[in-house]
Amino acid sequence: MISYVQEILSEIHEYIEKKNPSLALALIEKELSMPYVPVELEKELLDLRSHLRSELHQSKKVVMDSKDLIRMLYQDDTHTLMAMHQLSTSNLRNYVDDIQTFLLDASVIYWRKALMIELLASQQITETMQLVDDQGLMFEFVPIYIEIPTESDGYLGAIRYLDDWLENDNPSMLALCKQLLLQDCTLQLPLSYSEEESLYLAASVFKTVLEAFGDVKQWQSFAKQHKIEEQRCWNIESIPDVSTH
Repeated sequence: MISYVQEILSEIHEYIEKKNPSLALALIEKELSMPYVPVELEKELLDLRSHLRSELHQSKKVVMDSKDLIRMLYQDDTHTLMAMHQLSTSNLRNYVDDIQTFLLDASVIYWRKALMIELLASQQITETMQLVDDQGLMFEFVPIYIEIPTESDGYLGAIRYLDDWLENDNPSMLALCKQLLLQDCTLQLPLSYSEEESLYLAASVFKTVLEAFGDVKQWQSFAKQHKIEEQRCWNIESIPDVSTH
């Protein structure tokens, strides 16, 4: 029986053999974004990602047709990631109208919109954009004024708490928590967490990871030791299967 690790690597190498490094890279990023990645798979994925990124850079691949690129945003996770990757290296000012339509489409899963907002903010787009969120509410934002997740006070404060709790005793748990924290902060876009929310943001992330591993007793012991009020914590959701990071 083929193991999960072998199956994933086989699929990636199949894309490479078919001269489709973009799809191979998209699958690698998808797997690396998962809450848990087996150690033997992670090393292989990181090596392959480095190789493919270098190959794509060296080949100076042809930019795909803009209509095809926008169409891919609405397709499956792999094609969405390919489109996001291409857009991250393009001038988004050339796609503002298409992106606006994308952000207003109520059928688009919200994590895709969140990733798009992050791209807009990273390029400091100055146009006022409208957004329909996952509750069906519409509001406006200006990307240049949006905080990148890793620069927000809430994220930085939560990182300090997680480092204090886990850096010395459980570095692998710390890595999982930081990954989930970044994904959650991305999903909040165009909003961001404040410094005042950082303690319970960190606690909620830690609680979510522990419960995913079935370590409820460890969470209860931790919460008691650090005087964490469990009712003030919330469930953290991750970006399903895909990330641009």
